[in-house]
Amino acid sequence: IYLEKGEYQLENGTMWVSQYNKRFEPDEFEFRDDGRVQICAGDLLVKLINKFGIYMGYVTYAGLGVSIIFLVLHLTAFALVEELRNLSGKNLASLCVALLVAYTAFMAGLVLDGTSCAVDGVITFYAFLASFFWTSTMSFDVWRTLRLATAELRVSSGRQWRKFFVYSIWSWCAPAV
Repeated sequence: IYLEKGEYQLENGTMWVSQYNKRFEPDEFEFRDDGRVQICAGDLLVKLINKFGIYMGYVTYAGLGVSIIFLVLHLTAFALVEELRNLSGKNLASLCVALLVAYTAFMAGLVLDGTSCAVDGVITFYAFLASFFWTSTMSFDVWRTLRLATAELRVSSGRQWRKFFVYSIWSWCAPAV
């Protein structure tokens, strides 16, 4: 963390930072060439990460756990009920897969460190981006369907593998860019 000149006070070789209510020893900070001070946050980062308290962590775990359960239930219903496997159903199932991967990777990332944590972060970020792209794709498909139904007085029917293939290429590959 970098501090500007007015954000700290030097006293007897130590540095007091009132913003964090903490005194830093000489081996915990370093003066930079640009006039700022870099501090080694150590336990300070833990305090910043936990600023919402332990109960919000439990709420996060519970909320993600419930979401994961219902995403799995939705995907199970999608796999078992053939009527759900139309274009809109496939789009929704793909969104569920993206969210399931994102939530699972996010929860796994809380216990990982090092390289595995970095890989998990990339997976989590990609999966959340993919979920946003699937949401965008679903919005486009709803708009397109309504436009066809109102302007041309027709409803799309039959197998729509080509559209789903194009939607999939867009929604799964574009977030990787």
